[in-house]
Amino acid sequence: MNFLRRAVLGSMASLLATTLLTLGLVLSLTLVLSNPEKVKSALSKSGIYASLPRDVVSQENAKKETNSVPLDRPEIQALVEKAFPASVLESDANQIIDGVYKWVKGETSEPEFRVDLGNSKTTLATSIGAYVQQRLASLPACTGASTQAVDTFTTTCRPVGMDPVVAGQQAKQDILTSKGTLENPVLTAETFKNSQGQTLTEQLHKVPELYHNLKLALYGLVGVIVIAALGVIFLSATKRGGLSRAAVICMVMGVVSGAFAWVSHWIVGRVLQNIVTSAPDNLPQAKITEVIRLLSTDVRLYWMVYAAAIALLGLLVWLLLKFVFKQRPVVVTTAPELQLPPSDHKPL
Repeated sequence: MNFLRRAVLGSMASLLATTLLTLGLVLSLTLVLSNPEKVKSALSKSGIYASLPRDVVSQENAKKETNSVPLDRPEIQALVEKAFPASVLESDANQIIDGVYKWVKGETSEPEFRVDLGNSKTTLATSIGAYVQQRLASLPACTGASTQAVDTFTTTCRPVGMDPVVAGQQAKQDILTSKGTLENPVLTAETFKNSQGQTLTEQLHKVPELYHNLKLALYGLVGVIVIAALGVIFLSATKRGGLSRAAVICMVMGVVSGAFAWVSHWIVGRVLQNIVTSAPDNLPQAKITEVIRLLSTDVRLYWMVYAAAIALLGLLVWLLLKFVFKQRPVVVTTAPELQLPPSDHKPL
């Protein structure tokens, strides 16, 4: 029977240590990923909103054989950034994030948001059209006729018969009628589709379930920790010894959790750095990896706070048992020897 009790006690101690370590990771991930403000902050700090307009125009260029917008020119970059200010894009993205999070948390039946980029698209088209018109008007006339298509952004002379005004209007119309990312400037959960035609709700249909399971895992781990701690306390030879053992486990796992937080963050950082290094010209990928790195930093911070908390809790309990609630020594008392009164009876 004593052997069985010790075996169960060892299992409870191992379970307590394992769940304390696991809880740190699950709690940190929950606190970061369930908070839309953390995601907004990471996106803002990454600089993704400043590069996003150029990425979108680059995708449109990939579909054209001629008249691709030359994003390497500073004047074109200025036009794109003026049409799509980073502050406006961030505000629109925050609206989308809030709508998605409300849906994930079960507050709405589907993501609710509406972002209208129509004015920005029109501004960009007008600016590009004016740029093309001014550029062609400043070029010398070409000598001789040409039957080949002319790229109005790269040609070094103005073909015979080409009207700069008409060419500028055509460039404007090309952007207004472009297919792909800018085809529908009004973004909702139904119009926000991927290349397979899936709506945003269809793309993220598993996210609410994952969020729910993450919360259940969090509550479950807390319950297991309470049961394991009670098992360690009450299965020990004395409750005081069991409480001391549980306190030591908390101290040790606090240190281990802190080490895991630092090491895991370092590993994530190295992996992300290798991804960026392997594709140095892929700016969108670099921005996304920066967002992940920033979120990983927040996870590490929460994990470190958790590690310090359980280590200090264990240390406090241990010190209280050691110096405040000291174990009283057991005093063994013996009954005094019974003294018989002297007898007057004389022996015969």
